[in-house]
Amino acid sequence: MILSNIGGDMNVYILKRINCWACHIRGYLHFVFINSIYLSYVLQGGFRLLRIVFHEYKCLRTIYSFSFFIVVQWIASFLFILPILIGDKNYTSFVIYLPQEFYCQVPITSIRGITFLILSVYFVPLCCIGVIYLWIIIHVQHRNRRIILIPISVQRKNKRDNIIIKRICMVMIVLSSLGIIPCLFVIAFIMTDHLHWASYRIICEYMTEPHQHSLIQQIDGWISKIQQTVNDARTQFLNVIYDHIIGIKNSLENFTQKL
Repeated sequence: MILSNIGGDMNVYILKRINCWACHIRGYLHFVFINSIYLSYVLQGGFRLLRIVFHEYKCLRTIYSFSFFIVVQWIASFLFILPILIGDKNYTSFVIYLPQEFYCQVPITSIRGITFLILSVYFVPLCCIGVIYLWIIIHVQHRNRRIILIPISVQRKNKRDNIIIKRICMVMIVLSSLGIIPCLFVIAFIMTDHLHWASYRIICEYMTEPHQHSLIQQIDGWISKIQQTVNDARTQFLNVIYDHIIGIKNSLENFTQKL
């Protein structure tokens, strides 16, 4: 989309002319790839669920099973987004060519189309991921309560799983935040019946890979600072308790010697 913007602004003729069906397919594939990114995180969560909760079903963790799940993920991506090609009035496509932006997109002014995309691309995958990781967290906590003495291998495995879950949840926070800006523009359009001329370009820039990477780095830094603060506070608290215990012990020893 950024290349289309630049090419159109530079008056590149081939980028400013595209036939109707090519436009629809191009916009459709754009949302298919975005949806596949979110579903890939659902697949990663499912892999963790099978390895931690359903570890006894080893047949679901073979290379053939994973290959099958990947194929299902791509088929689901194409099927979830398919209604944008036939969901508008008279079974027409929600995707249109935006002459000011020089690419094909579901316009923000199409409330039905944008609502469908928000639900299918963002909301449904994020709900699935939330349910999966909540299930994993509850299972790990319940398992740890039942085991009095946790073996070192299990402790390392739990620690590794917690780190991976934290990283994936951090990425999901970034992915979920990508839907905030489009939603704000949709709400602003509904309330004012006016769409800012730079809306599409702001959304396009906001959803680029460098911006996602910078958000991930910022959130990772925040989490590290919070963890460091918690660890420092816990260390200081334990040191204070230890000093008090040593002081009480010394007082008792002095009292005993006097007796």
